[in-house]
Amino acid sequence: IWTTWAAYKAKIDEEKVYEFAKQIHDRGYEASYIEIDDMWTPKYGMLSFDEKKFPDAAGLVGKIKAMGYKVSLWIPPFVNFDTSAFNNGRKAKAFVGSKDEEVEYPPKIGWWTSAGLPIAGIIDFTGEAGWNWWSGEVKNIVDTYGVDGFKYDAGETQFLPKDALFASPVPENSYP
Repeated sequence: IWTTWAAYKAKIDEEKVYEFAKQIHDRGYEASYIEIDDMWTPKYGMLSFDEKKFPDAAGLVGKIKAMGYKVSLWIPPFVNFDTSAFNNGRKAKAFVGSKDEEVEYPPKIGWWTSAGLPIAGIIDFTGEAGWNWWSGEVKNIVDTYGVDGFKYDAGETQFLPKDALFASPVPENSYP
């Protein structure tokens, strides 16, 4: 797997991703996947390409596949609260809740790039609501762009809300 993160971190766009794949191909390196990492979306949790940076994402995926590679996308289990995806996930009851009844559902948490600032909800994969909603979002990416797989990352338990409430029981000693 060749990941754009290694070369560009979050500074990617359609041209850089294509050149990255082309350089790997032209040098004769083998690859099973070209993985498009952080910031291919407008905001975290919006599972669509940023159209400003990727005006022809489906075309890009097709060109990479024509080189003989599969294409994967980096996806964290967080959805920024300032997106329509957050509102949709909230309606679907797809997020981890809080045992503290005074905390609005879903609790907004900080993670990786937010330095602890509350910016996102975390998807609750312990229950059907979270799983069904998110898998529908992911299926849409596959159907729309033709990607082959995903790198799920950044789901460390340290980002859970203090009094996390899951759809299904989780042993207390399995998270901080």
